[in-house]
Order: sequence, then C-alpha cells, then structure tokens
Amino acid sequence: MSSSEHVATTTENGIARVTLSNPPLNILTRAILGELRATFRTLADDPSLRVVVLGAAGKHFSAGADVAEHLPPAWTAMIPEFLETVSALRAFPVPLIAAVRGRCLGGGFELVQAADLVVAGESATFGQPEIVLGDSQDNSLDVFKYVPATGEYAQIFSDS
Repeated sequence: MSSSEHVATTTENGIARVTLSNPPLNILTRAILGELRATFRTLADDPSLRVVVLGAAGKHFSAGADVAEHLPPAWTAMIPEFLETVSALRAFPVPLIAAVRGRCLGGGFELVQAADLVVAGESATFGQPEIVLGDSQDNSLDVFKYVPATGEYAQIFSDS
C-alpha cells in the first residue's frame, strides 16, 4: 500500500484502489488534486494494471472543491489544476471505475464523470450546488461533453 497525505493506494492482482482520504466530506483542495494526479501518473507506469477503482474514505465521496480555493482570486490556480486532474482521469490507459456513496457534489461529481463507469451505492446523491450560489465555472460543463448519449449506454449494456 502506498499513500500520500490524503490519497491512499493499494494494488493487488491488477486492481488498483485509489481512496480519497480527507473525511468527513473529502473536500478537494489543490494539494489533494496534486496528490491524485501524482498517484495516477505512478499507476500509469504499471503494466500489470487492469482496472482502477476510485473511492473515498468515510461516509461521503466528496462535497467538492475547497470553497476558499474555488473563489476569486484563488480560482485562477484551482480551475486549471482541477481540469488537468479531470483530463488525467479521462485519459487513463485502463478502465476507471468510480465507487460512490454518500454525497458526491460539485468537483467530486465532476471527477466521477471522468470515470468509465460509476457505481453508486444506495446512499449516493449527486449535484452541482455551486449553481445555486451563482457560480458558473465552465469546468462543470466541460466534463459533460465526454458523457456518451443514452443510446450508446443502451448498446453497451443490452443483452442482444
């Protein structure tokens, strides 16, 4: 098992488990996003890896980005780093599965949209609360362009 301050990683039998560990709400700071990018860079060099499961410690996946870092003037550093993190997840060379329980809000929701598959527990709730606050950062919309049309999901998961 390897870990940084807020991201723990285990790898066994070709399966990596990456766990956000900043409970209770797993707030995403620039430091944690940096740890996440570093973790995925390291995992990308593992030729035995077949799949990565991204989860979180505690009751909730993530309540999103650190508000102090998400507002002016700090957002000028946070947003590009956040988008770099999402891009790293989207481009990861093996399937990425997001395992979600509890709240998955804002930046947390945007992270899981970058996964190839999201498995949501019964307690999972998803949302973009910054919209209610009048914050319309473009990064939340950038992720949606990667989501395939419903018909493509039907083709992937149909029995015929």
